[in-house]
Amino acid sequence: MNVEFFAALDALEAETGIPKDYMLDKIKTALTAALKRDNSNSNVNVYFDEAKKEMKVFQLKDVVETVENPDLQIDLDDARKISRKYNIGSVAEIEFKPKDFGRITAGTAKQVIYRGYAKRSAGF
Repeated sequence: MNVEFFAALDALEAETGIPKDYMLDKIKTALTAALKRDNSNSNVNVYFDEAKKEMKVFQLKDVVETVENPDLQIDLDDARKISRKYNIGSVAEIEFKPKDFGRITAGTAKQVIYRGYAKRSAGF
């Protein structure tokens, strides 16, 4: 994500009247779903920082003593390499750079935004 992305959202808001906050929420939902599907990461968080004009994606893993499922868990030693604040039972946020989302994901996000806004405008 970069300056152009946020500029495009501003332009889309001016052109369509769809609030940027609404679009960001829907994009976050679409990206989260795509990441879960494409990367088998069942727990992810997507954050947008408008001030810095960037997006960050974090995989969430339970901090455990013995890892049984590496997609969902991380051991304490590895978690503490990320941050000393983690303890057994914590949920570690591990930043990662997702692969290109592609046209299908972008199209899905667009549909989610327009469909959701149409329902919202109609009072649903």
